[in-house]
Amino acid sequence: MRDLELPKREHALRLQRPNLGCISGINEMNVDMSPLSDVGEAKRDSEGTYRRGFHQAVAMVATALRANPQLSADQLQSWVDGAGSQWRHNLPMDRQIMPPQIP
Repeated sequence: MRDLELPKREHALRLQRPNLGCISGINEMNVDMSPLSDVGEAKRDSEGTYRRGFHQAVAMVATALRANPQLSADQLQSWVDGAGSQWRHNLPMDRQIMPPQIP
């Protein structure tokens, strides 16, 4: 039901990038899931957005860990499930709104 509430643009982006890791029998399909493997065609704009977001996410986690070396995976997951999810899904997509601070 939540998918119906997402803006069409975000919903479309999610459908274009399947999660191949959850497919049972992935090894029988001979799909290379190692870093830098090419898993198929992608729309240039969507792929660029995905890569930029992934890269920025890792940079933000590194910054948060430098600021608080005791930061745990549970605290990060709490941010993802709480403030991060609210920021991603509930704020206007036509505005550049900075993400909430990581604890």
